[in-house]
Formats: sequence, structure tokens, C-alpha cells
Amino acid sequence: MDIVLNPLYFGKVRKVYVLEIDRQCPSYDYFENARDKVDFNQLMRRIKMVADHGDLRNETIFKKLRDDIYEFKTRHGLRLYCFFDAGQLIVTVNGEDKGTKKGQNRAIDKAVEWKSRYFQARKQGKIIQILES
Repeated sequence: MDIVLNPLYFGKVRKVYVLEIDRQCPSYDYFENARDKVDFNQLMRRIKMVADHGDLRNETIFKKLRDDIYEFKTRHGLRLYCFFDAGQLIVTVNGEDKGTKKGQNRAIDKAVEWKSRYFQARKQGKIIQILES
């Protein structure tokens, strides 16, 4: 299993990476298919805000869900799911547009699965390539 952390944004407090496993990268797929570019830009501003300031108390921007999965979210429904590693590292997994509760639960389940694969690989001592630029 090939695991790569691709840089998304390096803030003053945290680094944000995009998780790629075996050349699959749901976060990048989500970014490429984002319908509303204005909302996508807002999502990126919120990622930068959390990475630069580390303020996790504003749940309209960054919210803990379940199984230690978090979401960056925008006013108009973009969601990007992620988890923490080593305290200051945020790893994005996948995203979705806000839809039904059932759809959101499937997206969160997928994020939980990818997080499990990531930490299982680390536990087994597999090499995780971390790109810095």
C-alpha cells in the first residue's frame, strides 16, 4: 500500500495535507468537481484560517463529528472531512456537498475507513511519504 501526504496548506500553527492511498485521492477528486468556485474559495479560506490560528472552537467553520473525524464546512454546503495526526497535522480525506443525512453518513464512513487504513499502515511500520512542497 502506497501512502502519500500531499501538502495543501502550511499554516502558522498546523500543516494541512491531502491523503492519497494507492494513487487514489478523494479530496483532490472533490476539489476538481467543486461546482461552486466561490464556495470552494471560502472553503480554502477556512482551511487557512484553522491552519494559521488553530482556533477550533468555531463550529460553523470546523466541527468535530464522530470517530475523531472533523469537517471544514462552508455556508452553502461544501464539506471536507479530515482527521488529526501528531497533534498539529490535519489530514484531509474526502469531501461532499451538503445533501441528505444518509449521504453525509456515507461520506463520514468513508473518511473513517481511510483514517483507519492510514493509522493501520503507520502501526505496521509502512512508509508514509510526506511531501513538503
